[in-house]
Amino acid sequence: MNLRDFYNKVRAVLNTIDVPFVVLVSKTTTDGGKEGVMTLVKRETAARLIVEDRARLASAEESGVYFADESAKRQASEAERRFHATKLAFRSGEVVEQFCELQETLEPVKNSKRDS
Repeated sequence: MNLRDFYNKVRAVLNTIDVPFVVLVSKTTTDGGKEGVMTLVKRETAARLIVEDRARLASAEESGVYFADESAKRQASEAERRFHATKLAFRSGEVVEQFCELQETLEPVKNSKRDS
């Protein structure tokens, strides 16, 4: 295929894509490409990959699954970030006082080896 035909096909596919970003589903390729990997790409990149027969446009159902998975990953990442950002501040004096009060109220634990 010469370059003129290639870019004419790319432009033809590009004219069919209305949105700036689309979800592509990869195809198996001879250079190690795995089938079924979904990726969000710009429409220009999508047109080239489709013409090169490396990927296809995802269906509406597949796109919905992709965006739901990405949203779940984003929420999990945000929850983890918030969890690690939360710091518990203890006033060391209060902790020591509470520990001492607990020690006084507890009966000493008898160690069976020493007491025998």
